[in-house]
Amino acid sequence: MSNPWQFFRRVPLTNAFQVIAPRAEANREFRAFEFVADPFGLELTVYGGTNSQLILYAPAGNAFEVEWAPGLNLPVDWETIEHVEMTNTFRIFAPEPLLPLQRYFRARPDP
Repeated sequence: MSNPWQFFRRVPLTNAFQVIAPRAEANREFRAFEFVADPFGLELTVYGGTNSQLILYAPAGNAFEVEWAPGLNLPVDWETIEHVEMTNTFRIFAPEPLLPLQRYFRARPDP
C-alpha cells in the first residue's frame, strides 16, 4: 500500500538548523524541498473560526498592495491592508480577527 505525502508546514530556512515539531512518531519520514513563490500567492489560515493569519509568498524585490473586500459584487470595493516591499520570499501578517466573517483577499503587484 502506498502512503501519499501530506503537507506539514512551510519553514523559512533562515538558520543552519530549524526545529519544526516535537519528536516524530516511530516510522515517520519527512522530506523537504525548495518552495519558489513565482508566481506569487496568498495563504490564509483560520484559527478557532474567527481569527486569521495571512501570508504572502513572492520573489524578493517585488512590491504588492495586499487588499481585502467584503464581497465580489461589481464594482468590488477593495481596501488596502498594507503596501509590501518584498525583502524576503514571504511576508507574515499579524494575526487578526476575521471580521466580517466573509472576506476576500488579493495581492496586487505594484507597477
